[in-house]
Amino acid sequence: MPFRVKIENYQSIERADLSVEGFTVITGPNNTGKSSVLRAVSGLFENQRGHSFVRHGETNSTVEVEFEDGPTVVWEKGKTANRYTLDGKVFDKVGSGVPEEVQEVGIR
Repeated sequence: MPFRVKIENYQSIERADLSVEGFTVITGPNNTGKSSVLRAVSGLFENQRGHSFVRHGETNSTVEVEFEDGPTVVWEKGKTANRYTLDGKVFDKVGSGVPEEVQEVGIR
């Protein structure tokens, strides 16, 4: 299932926009954010705890996954934000869990 990932202000990543189709490999020199991309996507589907991953000097990080033939999920997290948006429907102050509607997207 092809999808697009957009990441803002997550660890060392100021902005990233990636298309993922089939088997995808992320390569590059050390300390360029490859692992941060994986942690950001994982964080979206797990509602990563804390906010230490927010890029220094920023208030929130945002991770968006847009499936080609399916939903768009946005996760915004920071010191004062913890919200999901699923196809335009906002789930604000979600606590430590992931909204059931987001879980039903089926990504683990």
